[in-house]
Amino acid sequence: WLVGDKAGAGMGLLLVIGRRFLALPQAVAVAALLAFGTPLWSTASRALWSQTTEVLLLAAALLLLIARRTPLRSLLLGTLLGWLYITRPIAALSIAAILFYLLFQDRRRLLLVAPTALVWFVGFCAWSMSLYHSWRPPYYATGLSAENFFGAAAGQLFSPARGLLIFCPWLLALIPLLVRLWKSRAHRPLLLTGLGVIVAHWL
Repeated sequence: WLVGDKAGAGMGLLLVIGRRFLALPQAVAVAALLAFGTPLWSTASRALWSQTTEVLLLAAALLLLIARRTPLRSLLLGTLLGWLYITRPIAALSIAAILFYLLFQDRRRLLLVAPTALVWFVGFCAWSMSLYHSWRPPYYATGLSAENFFGAAAGQLFSPARGLLIFCPWLLALIPLLVRLWKSRAHRPLLLTGLGVIVAHWL
């Protein structure tokens, strides 16, 4: 399960991360809801999505982010951030958030993480230039549109076709856990980083 399935492996890593902040029953419940209460571990996601690889890489990066700092782990974290962008361009939001978190919480570690991620990014750009004659492939060049912004933003939450709170209403049950984590001052920077990424993805 953990070796042959990227989504399953990502859920396993999120369970390990959850145990750093929550009691075992709560961590298991959150991981199970992410696995079975979202499209992440569905037939469509396995066949069509790069999100499963993104979730696996991001979960591994988050685990390294909260683990004890060593030079090797910092280099590995930078590598995972580089791979995240190569996997899905929208992962740039998570990459930027992690780099900002390190900028304010662990600048010495940032000195290893950022250059390592940059090396992978430059390599990716060189590959793209040789293949597409552009620093990024056409898929990565899609931009944001301000047309009907508020309608689209509301649709992301409430649309009958794809609304997050329509298909995953249980996410509202996580609010009490977030409030409890907020009360611990030590967890606030990480929590703010995560909430910032969520809002950025929604927008």
